[in-house]
Amino acid sequence: MGKLTDDLNEYIKNNKARFHMPGHNGETLSPVYASAPYDVTELGFNDNLNCPNGDLKELEERIAKFSNTKDSLVFTSGTTTSIFVGLGALRKYSKKIAIDQFSHKSVFEAARMWNYDVTIIPREYTKEGIAKPLTSLSDFIDQNPGIKIISLTTPDYLGFEINKDELTALKKKGILIFLDSAHGAHYKVLGTSYEEYADIVCESWHKTLPVYTGGSVLQICSDKAEELVDVCRMLRAKLHTTSPSYVTLTSFDSALDLMNDIKEKYLYVIERVDAIKKNNTQLEYLKSNDPTKLTLNIDAKCFEDAGIMPETSFGRWTNFIITPFNVDKLPLIEGVLKKAKPIKRPVNITIPKAPKKLPRKIKENVAIEFIEIEDSLGRISATDVGAYPPGVPVLFEGQKITKSHIKYLLKTKDHSFNLVNGKIAVVK
Repeated sequence: MGKLTDDLNEYIKNNKARFHMPGHNGETLSPVYASAPYDVTELGFNDNLNCPNGDLKELEERIAKFSNTKDSLVFTSGTTTSIFVGLGALRKYSKKIAIDQFSHKSVFEAARMWNYDVTIIPREYTKEGIAKPLTSLSDFIDQNPGIKIISLTTPDYLGFEINKDELTALKKKGILIFLDSAHGAHYKVLGTSYEEYADIVCESWHKTLPVYTGGSVLQICSDKAEELVDVCRMLRAKLHTTSPSYVTLTSFDSALDLMNDIKEKYLYVIERVDAIKKNNTQLEYLKSNDPTKLTLNIDAKCFEDAGIMPETSFGRWTNFIITPFNVDKLPLIEGVLKKAKPIKRPVNITIPKAPKKLPRKIKENVAIEFIEIEDSLGRISATDVGAYPPGVPVLFEGQKITKSHIKYLLKTKDHSFNLVNGKIAVVK
């Protein structure tokens, strides 16, 4: 176990009374508070994430060693914060950046915050609204001279990846590569991670590894590591909450201890997922690059009625995240597969075309109003809007709203981000 957990265990063992934050004072008041003894504030002995030089420094060193990176920064406020930090650190190298259209909303918001000049890399989509992997990135850079930084999403929410040869070609051109690899934290356990192909990689360890929600890591992999590390730490101190979750931080410790066992168990996960596909050929599956993902054409309600909760559903597809900690529950899914009828007819979802350039941010003194989506044709959106998950904007702040936008937003209204009571914010 890491030093952070050892020191907290010692504190829990010897402490007689807590007169510090948080307000539950370490008492297990109900089952909800099972982790309360580890939920502490900065107490001196347990270090401070804004300036780690003890237990948390040792934790980050363990993560960097495991990940084989130049340095690692931990976050308990999710990958959104690490994205803001990473893009902020790269800003000094260039104002011009190319951003993958299929990027999380935080990437575009960070680009605005750091005053980037953004060219959007267009994505092609299937008829069902599924993003096709990017290709010809090297050609895109050649056609857009002056771009020195590129921000990409790989793997994406469904496990589709950008070919690593594409990334190698970009590196040869001297392009700085920022990767939102939020959904690929488990790749390093599988031996296929992206650290060697990028300068900065952001990973949500809480998504697929045994880390509490909010646990994210910013991996610094660049030859410019000495220049980037201090800037990233400075920006983290500025942007991260000053009340980091020590429950999440100690879960990193435990996850690192579990990694050797997890690696072998993940091989079993892949074997079992593959077996389900071979034994149920009456179904269709999304063939992504992630062998641990199971996305099939059965209505999610069939599983929910059986007490099984998938990650998400969209159109005719239901998506499951399989890990070493739920693989033993796969027979429950197989039981549903024997009875449920597959949905064979595709549900058409048209993704609006992205602008070539990210529109300018709406000025702070501009008046806005909230109106019904149906009444927004031709108006200027005052915010990014899209479906969540996966949290990718289809309408950008400062963009004129089209019929295509309205059709998409009405279809995804019940799980959209940045709508307020179902209404959209527009310039008044």
